[in-house]
Amino acid sequence: MKGLLELVRVICIMLAAGAAAWWIVLEPLYSVNSQVQNWSWIGAMAVFVFIFVLYRNRWQFSGWYTGPGREKLSRPITTALVAIAGVMIIIPFLSLLVSS
Repeated sequence: MKGLLELVRVICIMLAAGAAAWWIVLEPLYSVNSQVQNWSWIGAMAVFVFIFVLYRNRWQFSGWYTGPGREKLSRPITTALVAIAGVMIIIPFLSLLVSS
């Protein structure tokens, strides 16, 4: 039962935090140009990568599930995922350079 509650919690966190990050931070940035808006889905994927890192390194330890498999991501994996997400946020703006 605790596993099911944790799954519902993860889904709610992903939806709420993802929507908040998208509408508050990224939507104003990507609404600058229609060419950028065409590639904004890559930025949305980056938001979910950031949330995944936050969940695995912080939020999973405050939930209901206390079974095996609860460990933080290693430092190199965390750094790589955050760097990849940062690049993914910038990629829609690079589409302006390619189309020019």
